[in-house]
Amino acid sequence: MFNLKPIKIMKNVKKDDRLQWRVNTAGLLKEITGNKETWILKRPIQIFANLLAQVADRVIELNDPELNKLMGRLSLYGIADPFDDGYDKVGAEELIANGKLSQETIKRIKGK
Repeated sequence: MFNLKPIKIMKNVKKDDRLQWRVNTAGLLKEITGNKETWILKRPIQIFANLLAQVADRVIELNDPELNKLMGRLSLYGIADPFDDGYDKVGAEELIANGKLSQETIKRIKGK
């Protein structure tokens, strides 16, 4: 398979999770599948999106701070997705900064 390694973009800069790159994963996948020329990717991307949703569910159960930060940066939780009805800017910033999910937030995420 692929041997993917993280790219070190900023060297000698103190790590601050609030300044890390973010991706609107749902928007990216919609953009790819909405293009007429990428119709062949529609099914694999739907499968990929379903797998990501399963990963998100498992990460919520584990409630691991580092994984939560990544999930926030990928906008895989509604709280961190600017296009989701459950988006909460302050909550998203907090999630990405410290990776903690309160029980109330977990209930809101699972309620969808």
